[in-house]
Amino acid sequence: MRGYTVGIFNGSLGLSQVSFNRADILIKTCPYKNHPTSPEICPSPLSPPAPPSSPFPTPYTPHPILHPAPPSDFSTFPRMQKPLRHIAVIMDGNGRWAKSKGLERFFGHRQGTKATVATVEAGVDLGLEHLTLFVFSSENWQRPKIEVDYLMGLLVEMVAQELPHLMEKNVRLKVIGNLEKLPEKPRKKLQEAIDKTAQNSGMQLNLAISYGGRAEIVNAAQKIALAVASGKLEVASIDEREFSKYLDLGGDFNTAPDPDLIIRTGGEYRLSNYLLWQAAYSEFFVSEVLWPNWTKDDFNKAVEFYKTRKRRFGKVEE
Repeated sequence: MRGYTVGIFNGSLGLSQVSFNRADILIKTCPYKNHPTSPEICPSPLSPPAPPSSPFPTPYTPHPILHPAPPSDFSTFPRMQKPLRHIAVIMDGNGRWAKSKGLERFFGHRQGTKATVATVEAGVDLGLEHLTLFVFSSENWQRPKIEVDYLMGLLVEMVAQELPHLMEKNVRLKVIGNLEKLPEKPRKKLQEAIDKTAQNSGMQLNLAISYGGRAEIVNAAQKIALAVASGKLEVASIDEREFSKYLDLGGDFNTAPDPDLIIRTGGEYRLSNYLLWQAAYSEFFVSEVLWPNWTKDDFNKAVEFYKTRKRRFGKVEE
């Protein structure tokens, strides 16, 4: 078994080599002038071995400990008793899906809408209170104009197409993010859908559009500063609960609890500036499935994974 080797100067004895293995620790000492012939066993202190050309193997594969693949079957895991209230999803992989098929990115975005519809249906079937989807980030405005224009048009099309289904399923729509940056037509269509579904009492579907987590926190701080300056809020009363009221998903009777589970498709292990405040104690499920291939079965697998988690929130398990 290959171990880790550390060179230690050991007084008059010269260089000591310490090899750490999983099962044992082997200490080998050699005189300074009588090194073994194999430099990888006891390298000269005057000629340290050159570092590897790359810290990762080529091609890179996920680290089995840092990035473990989720089990394919959770049926034998202990079950969590507390039900899910809020799931947030980072819908990633449209472009890669299209590229893998030799198609333009537009085809990936359109195919991804099917996964979006399936996920909303799965959230309703599960009885979620909130489902939050990362539709378009504040950074996505940097993409080519032709792609951004296509996405805005697709957004208008999907709102018109799915509004009757949202009404049928008693889903209430809310949009978070900097909507002032949206073109007039999608902004108007979204507001019409928000108004029409406002009295629905089922699951709340939160669409994060032109959204960035850092900007959300900055905006909340600005609102609080104005409230303090106008005398409506005392500095001493500002705590985490009060701060949360000024975030995009807070402040009214539809205030959303923090996500219990955050799902990311496409195999990337990062938040991408998504719900930074709210994700403090969320469970994470990363799937290698690209968003256009995402199905209700994949969604349910993520839910089963969540049920195996033990959420202690810093406390000792009872």
